[in-house]
Amino acid sequence: MKRVTLVVGFLFCALLWGCSKDDSGLTPEPKPQVQKSKECNLNTFGFAKADNAKLIQDAIVQVTSNQIEIEVHATVDVSNLITTFTSSAKSTVKIGGIVQTDHTTSNNFSNPVTYTVLAEDGTTANTYTVTVKKVAILKSVEPLIKNKWVTFTYPYNIYYPEFTGKNSVNGHVGNACGPTALAKILGHMKYPVNGSGKIDFDDKYGEPVHWTVDLETMNLNYSNMPDNLSSSDPESKYRDVAKLFQATAAVGHYYIIWNRDVYPSLVEAIKTHFKLSSDLKLVNRWEVTRDKWIEILKTELSSGRPVMIAGRTKNSPAPWEAGSSSGHWFNVDGYNSVGEFHVLYNYGPVGSPIQGYFDADNLGAEYIAYNQMIIGFAPKN
Repeated sequence: MKRVTLVVGFLFCALLWGCSKDDSGLTPEPKPQVQKSKECNLNTFGFAKADNAKLIQDAIVQVTSNQIEIEVHATVDVSNLITTFTSSAKSTVKIGGIVQTDHTTSNNFSNPVTYTVLAEDGTTANTYTVTVKKVAILKSVEPLIKNKWVTFTYPYNIYYPEFTGKNSVNGHVGNACGPTALAKILGHMKYPVNGSGKIDFDDKYGEPVHWTVDLETMNLNYSNMPDNLSSSDPESKYRDVAKLFQATAAVGHYYIIWNRDVYPSLVEAIKTHFKLSSDLKLVNRWEVTRDKWIEILKTELSSGRPVMIAGRTKNSPAPWEAGSSSGHWFNVDGYNSVGEFHVLYNYGPVGSPIQGYFDADNLGAEYIAYNQMIIGFAPKN
């Protein structure tokens, strides 16, 4: 009897064990597969100035079709341009079998280049053809001059001769509009480190002071030229900006950089003393048509060259006429897609000088008559 009981107990335990084993061995449900993206779009494409030193500004477009056209200035070497782009999430951008990397990969764009965007799924793809067009005049030019240097403000004039008369600033001759406009362009160019010659004279036409500047020992450090200065800045901060202003003022005062007649001798002096291109020249508004004036402006700005312009108020007499006039030197450093030019009058609140976009014959809306423009600001050939 005991034996029967043991056998029955054994069979019962075996049955329980077998049931337990079957329960734990059930096949799990398969995990759902993650669907890989089929998105393969190129969203933006172009060339960043930070990656390509010869560009005057970013040349980046929103991609709206598979044919991409980008304009750069005619002087840009397109044989080795570094690209920047954005594409669909988890996609891969290639030329042939070579993977392209944003802000890193360079290519030759002398001829159209075909890009392939491969989706995450590894099979879906889109192709884009990029054509780079070299032009003399760009559709628009963003403002080139980044500094906010302004007229008649300390400490820009700290190294000017001491003076307490009319237009003085903090016990020195004030930094007038002409030398300021010139300094802003040279600051933008970061050139020259040293000039040519020495200016040493008693000023007979401006304030009764003595100017002396050795242009050949300026040793300007353009990396130490902040875009803004305040009256509380230490000399270590304003030194190089003030030295540049001293140089442009000495040359300007010696060669009469007034806001009335702009003499050819002034242009030649700027060219010589600051080692500038032989192409530096004067253009008078009344000697060219409106279309030519606009063409000259756009050509200069598309080349990355800001200009300085002298103008008179509408009621002032012409430069060849006698009488009292009111005038001003200012800068033009860009233009928008509708053909308005970006004007810097270089005065106004510190850090926020008056500026804006204006028609070619209404530059700044105040000093709009008898404009005279100095163009061709580039290092000596």
